[in-house]
Amino acid sequence: MLCPAEGRPFIDRIVPITHPVSPLASYTREVLPDPSANIIFIRYSAQFTPAHSDLLKLSGQLTHKKLIPFSTNYQGFIVKLKPWVLGSLVNRQTVEFVNHSVDLQELLVASDFARLQQQVQVSNKPLEVINTFLANYLKNTVVDLSIIRAIDFIESAHGQIKVNRLAREVNTCTRNFERRFKAQVGLTPKQFIRNQRFTLARYLLAQQESLLEVSYRCGYFDQTHFSKEFKAISGLSPYRFQHDHLSLFY
Repeated sequence: MLCPAEGRPFIDRIVPITHPVSPLASYTREVLPDPSANIIFIRYSAQFTPAHSDLLKLSGQLTHKKLIPFSTNYQGFIVKLKPWVLGSLVNRQTVEFVNHSVDLQELLVASDFARLQQQVQVSNKPLEVINTFLANYLKNTVVDLSIIRAIDFIESAHGQIKVNRLAREVNTCTRNFERRFKAQVGLTPKQFIRNQRFTLARYLLAQQESLLEVSYRCGYFDQTHFSKEFKAISGLSPYRFQHDHLSLFY
C-alpha cells in the first residue's frame, strides 16, 4: 500500500562531528553500520578555503565499517535519516548507495542544492533546515506503508525477527516483501536486521554490559557467534571495541 511521504518524520537524529585536536594534517574517522542512510555536512576551517570546499553528501546504509579520511580541520554533522527515506529521496536504485556516498549536488536540481547548501552554511539550526528541505522535497512523493510497518516491527524486536514472519505481518509473500523492502531501503531485510542487532550490541557494549549478556540480549546463538559477527562488521572484537575504541566511531 502506497501512502504520502508528507507528514512523516524524516530524521532519526543528528550527530555532530569535529576534527580532534591533533598536529596531524589528516585524520580518518570510522563509521559503523546502523539502520540509517545519512546526509553528511562537512565545513572546513576558513584558513583552508577555497582549497577545501564544504561537503554535502548522501551516504547509503553500510554493511561493514567504512573509513572516511579528512585532510584538514573541520566541523559538521551527520543527519541520520529514517530507513525508508532513501527510496523516496532518490531517483536511482537504492542498492547503488549501499556502502557508497555521492554529492547531493548530483541528485538534486541545481537551484534546490544551492538553496540547501546556503541555508545549512549560515543556520545555527541545521537540523531544522534539513527537515524543512526534506518535507518540501518529498511532499509529492509516496512511500510503501508496508515497508514502514516492517521497519517498525524490526526495531521493536531489536532485530530478533525472521524475514518470513515479517512478510506475514505485512500480508505478502516472502519474495515480494524482500523485493519491495530492498527497493525502498537499499538493504535486504536480512541485512537490515543484522544492522539492527549490531546497533543494539554497540549500545549495550557502551553501557559496559558483559559480552555474555550482550550475546543473550541481542539474540545471538552464543558468545562465539556474537564475537564473530561483530568482528565481521566492525573489524574489531567486541572486547577491543568496548575497552579501546568506543570514541573512534560514529
